[in-house]
Amino acid sequence: MTCNDESVDDSVFTRTESVPGVYFEYTYGCEEAKFGAIAGVRADYHNLFGWLYTPRVNLKYNFLPELIVRASAGRAYRTPNTYSDNIGLFVSAKELEVLEKPKMEDAWNGGVNLTARFKVNGKEEGAWRWMPIIPSLIINGSPINSVVPHRFTIII
Repeated sequence: MTCNDESVDDSVFTRTESVPGVYFEYTYGCEEAKFGAIAGVRADYHNLFGWLYTPRVNLKYNFLPELIVRASAGRAYRTPNTYSDNIGLFVSAKELEVLEKPKMEDAWNGGVNLTARFKVNGKEEGAWRWMPIIPSLIINGSPINSVVPHRFTIII
């Protein structure tokens, strides 16, 4: 149980959150298998927002021992903290007026990753990873999407 008190001048956001839940996970595959999967679902009862269901899946396929692709997807919830999430607004003399009670944030996320391990002179030297990134931003209910074609990471 979490008690969260935020106040500024005459505004007070006080809430006590209680979020009991259960989690179920199933794992398919083993260390030697080419394909592996982990699927899970969580069910929580939030005293302010009701039932919340958060599914999650992780997949892995080994094309070769040195070439692996991974994918994941899932859902998440977050309770916003009006003042602490907007602390940068307090550096000015502007007045902050909250017009409505914040709602629960709901997000879906996912990703894919390709990892290639390489050797130099017969010794494993590191790994090369490729992860496409598609950031998404929603302003006033309208999605603004930008696409970054890829990000490379070389780990040595």
